[in-house]
Amino acid sequence: MALTYCKQKVGIRKVKMISFTSAHIKNEGGASSKMAKPAIWSLNWLVFLFCMAFALIRFLPVWIYELFRYCPDASSDHQDDSGFLIIGHRGAAAHEIENTIPSLEKALDLHRANALEIDISMTSDGHIVLWHDWDPDDTVALVRQAGLEPHVKYRPYVPLSPDYRKPVHMITLDNLRTHYGYTLKKDPSQKISVKIPILREVMQWCTGDTGLKALFLDIKTPLKYIELIEPMIKEISLILDTFTPSFPVILLTPYENILSRMKEFLPGHHYALDIEMPSGIVIDPEEFSAVKPAVLFQNSYASVGRPTILQLGPWTTYRRVILRDTYLRDDHNQSSPYVPVDQLIGWTINKRREMKCLIRMGINGILTDYPERAAIIIEKRRNRKADPIRLKKQFPPTASAGRK
Repeated sequence: MALTYCKQKVGIRKVKMISFTSAHIKNEGGASSKMAKPAIWSLNWLVFLFCMAFALIRFLPVWIYELFRYCPDASSDHQDDSGFLIIGHRGAAAHEIENTIPSLEKALDLHRANALEIDISMTSDGHIVLWHDWDPDDTVALVRQAGLEPHVKYRPYVPLSPDYRKPVHMITLDNLRTHYGYTLKKDPSQKISVKIPILREVMQWCTGDTGLKALFLDIKTPLKYIELIEPMIKEISLILDTFTPSFPVILLTPYENILSRMKEFLPGHHYALDIEMPSGIVIDPEEFSAVKPAVLFQNSYASVGRPTILQLGPWTTYRRVILRDTYLRDDHNQSSPYVPVDQLIGWTINKRREMKCLIRMGINGILTDYPERAAIIIEKRRNRKADPIRLKKQFPPTASAGRK
């Protein structure tokens, strides 16, 4: 945003308002006394304010223009769909209980996903468990418990008793399975009988003949519990060594410190830093690039989430971020082929129109609650490309062809 842009340009890290500070002075008798003294505005402050005005003048018209665009012209579509990842969000959360083996099976078999994303936490007895909300009382967890999360069919069930209503790492696997679970989103009165799986069980299942192309593990460890990363990553490493999956397993986190800690204990693995956008308005999309941190941390995967309705023009912002990131990815891969960013992943994308646009722009994978929608789009694209005569009639070459 403009604020961050100007902080970087001017070099201001912390902005302080005019305040009064206490200064010790000596009076004529040599005794020490206190006197209020106003802080003085620095020259950097004035430059900063001018920069803010300039940034708004520079970026706001571009943002307004982009608000009325939707997608690049179809004639600029050069996407290769052969390795495209259709990632089932927590399996098939729109149809089945999230983060369960039946949900993962349904995503692959019925809803045509070729990759999966699951959320993992760690219990007090060291089990890596498929559970989204590490702390049952954080904001996101409470929203989900109230049934306000869109697109999903079920909501989490969490006990009220303080003996068990604790962060996951403070309760055992048995207690988690006994006292936690899921209910129908529309009827929260009845807890559904379902087994909360552990990662070992999932790896045993998915290393069979599932056709899985990739598995994304969303590490739900909060930053304040970063000391738990070491035992968690060591257990994940043991599991991967036991089952030796033929597909890549990618570890995700939104925290740079946790990413660095994971790389410390499990170097040479696949990682992605999840980029989450703030509420409000984003003027400069490059500020939330997923490719830049991927290059910085030498990750082969870049991951960026679609903003929520709390942001002004969420789709406009997201489309601009993705379009810019496809350019950054391609430029980096051409100049640094030995450490490429292989996959640019977008999440959580559920609208067909947005899926079509992102695929056309050159994204490498989509994480969605409706993998069948993305699968149909990819299938139609492949059929169209297989018919060169039809493709030529639909998108005749023009002199101005190119990505906008």
